[in-house]
Amino acid sequence: MVTASETPTSVSGSVVRRCARAILTRAVRRGAARGGVWGEAVLAEMEEARTDVEAIRWAAGGLWVSWRERTGRVGIVAAVFGWLFGGGWIRRLAVVAVLLVGLALLIHQFVLTVVYVPSVTMEPGVRAGDRVLVDRVGFRLTGLDVGDTIVVSPMGSGYTLRVVGLPGDELACRDGKLFRNGSPANEPYLAADTTTECQAVAVPDGHVYLLGDNRASARDSRVDGPMAEDKVAGRVVTRVSAAD
Repeated sequence: MVTASETPTSVSGSVVRRCARAILTRAVRRGAARGGVWGEAVLAEMEEARTDVEAIRWAAGGLWVSWRERTGRVGIVAAVFGWLFGGGWIRRLAVVAVLLVGLALLIHQFVLTVVYVPSVTMEPGVRAGDRVLVDRVGFRLTGLDVGDTIVVSPMGSGYTLRVVGLPGDELACRDGKLFRNGSPANEPYLAADTTTECQAVAVPDGHVYLLGDNRASARDSRVDGPMAEDKVAGRVVTRVSAAD
């Protein structure tokens, strides 16, 4: 059901909208014949407000723009306001497109990133030359888990390893197999002929133990020791393209 205040009419068709326009007019012109350029622009396009709520919102924004203009600080803020709330559907569509592109760039830069893998450390699952999608934020909220493939900081290195031990885990190798807390580790991602040799270790708090799937070629925690969790740049989500 549509109420009277929600029915699309002109600004002049409602007491609320007429009052909102009168208040904005007084703020913009302050008794003069015309006000500032930006204030007048907002005032001129107030007819775009189709409901009482839109008129009140428009007037509030216009008051702010008018104040910024009078104090000499309108600049780009008023321009953005005009683009976001002024004009017809073509302009609004353009604004939405720009915002979506900006959001996509932010997501790519700070949330999900495609990373080139230069090394053979994670073969056969991830080969040198593959590109993988990396989560840069989610793993910090949910935490890492055994079996996760991570990118070692810095992100641009593309150096990937697998988490095989979490804080408090006791790891050891016997007969070419990895043992976690006394039980054989389930590692279905390894090639059939893989053997694992390592020294017994207890993973300290705030650290993870990392191994490459290509155990014969990887430089990992067997050499460098457990890695501090804050050195993990991201968690691999999936492979997005294979090596040529």
